[in-house]
Amino acid sequence: MCTTLRKDKTNASRCIECGKCEQHCPQSIQIRRELKNVQKRMENPIYKVVAWGMRLVMKY
Repeated sequence: MCTTLRKDKTNASRCIECGKCEQHCPQSIQIRRELKNVQKRMENPIYKVVAWGMRLVMKY
């Protein structure tokens, strides 16, 4: 299921950049940086319009 349609959103843009995830990552991935990349690439204006429309449809 698309994370945008979930009751509790988990989109990349929800990251608060606290860095706790990076402290626990065994691969030493720069998660904050990668989430910003995901946000730029995936959460574009078209995504936001479609997500808004889907939330409206899901109400009915």
